Amino acid sequence: MTTPLHEAPATDSVLLTFDGRVLEVFGLTDTHRYHIWRKPQLEFSHGRHPWLTIVLGQGGRHSFGYDPHRLGGLRALADRLARSRPDRWGFGCAVMKYWLCGGWCPQGWRCSGTGSPSPG
Repeated sequence: MTTPLHEAPATDSVLLTFDGRVLEVFGLTDTHRYHIWRKPQLEFSHGRHPWLTIVLGQGGRHSFGYDPHRLGGLRALADRLARSRPDRWGFGCAVMKYWLCGGWCPQGWRCSGTGSPSPG
């Protein structure tokens, strides 16, 4: 099962992508990767110099500016990210180290609903 890549530019030189498993930020000093099990979420400040902050479930933040006219695309990415968060899926899977929803797993495994998935 392949999840389509979602891309949202924050500025002319900063791009966020999300493939269903990893949120990546390109164009800053280096590339940043946030795996879905870290529960990343996007928060937006508004005003003269708007900021986007990636907040991680276990603590940690990463903030940078965004262009206000790009807010719609960034919010769409934030919504997709929120729908993919592990805390929406239910309980943890010790084998895959991902969270299960009762039928879908990022690796394409079938969820048994017990925390022990089986292949395809």
